[in-house]
Amino acid sequence: MWTSKGSRIPNTQVFVNENSEEVVAPIKIGNRYEVYDVLSVSGGFGVILKAKDTRLGDRTVLVKARRYDKENGLFSYEKDRSRVERIEKIRQVTRFEYDCLIDFKTLGEGRIPNVNDIVEDFCPSIYGPHLSTDGNLFVCSDYIAYNEPYIIMQMINGINLSDYLKCGIKNIMISRNYKHYKSWERDVLQYSLQLATILGGFHKKDIENYNRYYIYQDLKPENIIITDNLFLTLLDFGAMTMVIEDANGNSKSNIEGCGSPGVGTWGYKAPEMNNPSKLAKLDRRVDIYSLGASMYHMLTGENLSLTLKDEYEKIPVNNLKEFRCTEYTYKIVKRCTEYNPNERYNDMMEVKNDIYNAFMSRSEE
Repeated sequence: MWTSKGSRIPNTQVFVNENSEEVVAPIKIGNRYEVYDVLSVSGGFGVILKAKDTRLGDRTVLVKARRYDKENGLFSYEKDRSRVERIEKIRQVTRFEYDCLIDFKTLGEGRIPNVNDIVEDFCPSIYGPHLSTDGNLFVCSDYIAYNEPYIIMQMINGINLSDYLKCGIKNIMISRNYKHYKSWERDVLQYSLQLATILGGFHKKDIENYNRYYIYQDLKPENIIITDNLFLTLLDFGAMTMVIEDANGNSKSNIEGCGSPGVGTWGYKAPEMNNPSKLAKLDRRVDIYSLGASMYHMLTGENLSLTLKDEYEKIPVNNLKEFRCTEYTYKIVKRCTEYNPNERYNDMMEVKNDIYNAFMSRSEE
């Protein structure tokens, strides 16, 4: 739950949640979209805002914005000459995200938001004020703070899956009139099948373009909207990254202007994403890991970002047995989240087949 308050920066506002986290946002973007709430925050670097389209009868839209206040060292020195170049590279990622959304919609993926527009305007988290390492407050020039790209997307009606899971598995089962955990497990398998299908679409190779495909990198319940207790929609594509695979199956994931390898959320991102030496060679198996981590969260209600001690701790998959999770589902989650990527599923089709078989076995009971 976010509440708004005034800001010291003209034409901006501050949103605060129950954890005292703050998001500074423009009051109006592109002289058209009036921002009134925060839908979600992703990984500390991205935020999705709710806004009214004043040219279309105050219709609600979503605005994908970038946060710069947590970029390491970006505002350490007032006269940092590299700042403009770093910001422009980050903006390239936003434009790449926009292009990906357009491409996936063109290919017929219906479980992602429709993109209405991309608008350039003022960015308060670039403007400041910032505290330099020598203790001085400073603001950035309008030249740097303007021209920030904002992605305008359709509003998705539903509830954030992470917020939904905060109710607790027992309360969710009560609200759905379920008497047995196996009914909730069946729903999780159905959700997981949808997610595997979406991710599998991203992983589909474009043979005419050097065997390229895309990895999502940041799958987690917080980036998912659930509608009518049944349908899932992915929200945030800021971590989307292109991968090129050669004839020998070797992957290259550090392609200039085509995403940021290694961007993800602690608890849900694959272990190899924490190793700088491996960021240039990430592949589809990072999404397989985060799918397994998200399944674990859905099956237990346990937010891994809050419960794991550090980025090296393994997901306690054995906890699934305390929920009387079936052996079939347990093995899927375990294989997806193996620490060594070579011990995971090789591709999303293998995952889908096992999830489908587990779902069918649950449905027949």
